Amino acid sequence: THPPCGCVSQAVAVEPTKVLQLEAHKLHRWLATHPLAQEHLGEMAAHQLHETRLFASLPPTGLSLLQQSMRSSTFEPGAVLLDHIDGHTPVYVIVAGEVAVSVAGFEAREIFRANDVLGLYHFVLGRSSEHFRATSVGYTTVLELSRAQLDNAVRPSPSMHEVSAKAFDP
Repeated sequence: THPPCGCVSQAVAVEPTKVLQLEAHKLHRWLATHPLAQEHLGEMAAHQLHETRLFASLPPTGLSLLQQSMRSSTFEPGAVLLDHIDGHTPVYVIVAGEVAVSVAGFEAREIFRANDVLGLYHFVLGRSSEHFRATSVGYTTVLELSRAQLDNAVRPSPSMHEVSAKAFDP
């Protein structure tokens, strides 16, 4: 099958090869239930958040709190992750799958993929928006961090707490 982007990819084996093919929903179920996968995904997500400008100054204790606070969710194709952004919008780190983000009034949509961070628009815009929608393209697994968990993780870092508070104020 072809990926949703419409592009075509091809893999060529240069020597005898065995391939394990998993159905998407089974892979996502495994990611959501396997303890070692959950631990690894939490580490990966904390690293991805730390790579963003917003979280770059967060100390290791804050990153650890972020990692411990994230919970895994799997969305079926077409499910709406976010239908607006405001001071309660969670932050998602995409583990597997794709999410299409659209903003009313704009024809283009942006596709977020594995390792992308979704839900930081309220930090960037500095305000709420009712014209924002994020929808899973196929089966999608994310690690979610709620506003309360974010506040708890950044509280030890005054500069991060100020940034968070300003970003979430309506």
